[in-house]
Amino acid sequence: MANLQQQQQACARKQQVVATLVLMWILYTMWELYNLWHNRLAKQQASHSSSSSSSSSSSSP
Repeated sequence: MANLQQQQQACARKQQVVATLVLMWILYTMWELYNLWHNRLAKQQASHSSSSSSSSSSSSP
């Protein structure tokens, strides 16, 4: 009887570890996607600002 309880506890522990790893992987993937999106946004803003700054610098004497 105690052996069955130990097996159930070990199984529950394994499930907890797997659930934690899956959650960490999901968070990591979301963080990577956020970084990709943020970098793309920064590049777009940089290209917009560089084009606007070049036009303003050419108009100045």
